[in-house]
Amino acid sequence: ISRFHHRFIALVSLGGWFDFYDIFMAGYLGAALRGAGFLDLAQLSLFVSSGFIGMFAGALIFGLSSDYMGRRTAFISMLLIYSFFTLLGAFAPDARWLIVTRLLAGVGIGAELIVIDTYVTELVPSGVRGRYVAMTQVIGFTAIPIVAAISYVLVPTHFLIDGWRWVMVIGAAGSVFAWHMRRALPESPRWLECRGRLAEASAIVDAIEQDRKSTRL
Repeated sequence: ISRFHHRFIALVSLGGWFDFYDIFMAGYLGAALRGAGFLDLAQLSLFVSSGFIGMFAGALIFGLSSDYMGRRTAFISMLLIYSFFTLLGAFAPDARWLIVTRLLAGVGIGAELIVIDTYVTELVPSGVRGRYVAMTQVIGFTAIPIVAAISYVLVPTHFLIDGWRWVMVIGAAGSVFAWHMRRALPESPRWLECRGRLAEASAIVDAIEQDRKSTRL
């Protein structure tokens, strides 16, 4: 274990944090959307369930994308997908638009959750793998009380746009970090090796080993 692994877990957990924020955001915004008359009862049910339907489809279909795209590419792509559709949902003019964007954001979230676990297990030494997978989950779950607090503060406001829209804009902020993640995260050497890209895999392992040596020094 070295500084590389700590940086890696921090960045991956950040992506997971926005996953959990987005998942639980719907529950906190539902009452506000219903009370404001933006959604009727049937539409509220669709709004909440559409996210989980999208997650089911994303995990089932697009969760396999990392086997073809690579772990890093899939991780960043899914982060951008759900951030993009969450941002579109923040400016939804009507209930139908909001429900559709929620469905599509769910696709990215469902796939992302699968990719995170795969990515971590391939980059972290086996002796501490369970601990670090658990760490990503613990960090992710801190998003739940935070999105609750943000919703409590922002939903009653109407600065430029309705407060519930600001809550969704914050949920889409994961895309802001995507460029940095693309530069800071390595591809999985295991995935590269399986694809016959041995020189690239070896270079990444050498860099991790060098980081470990410098950490000891």
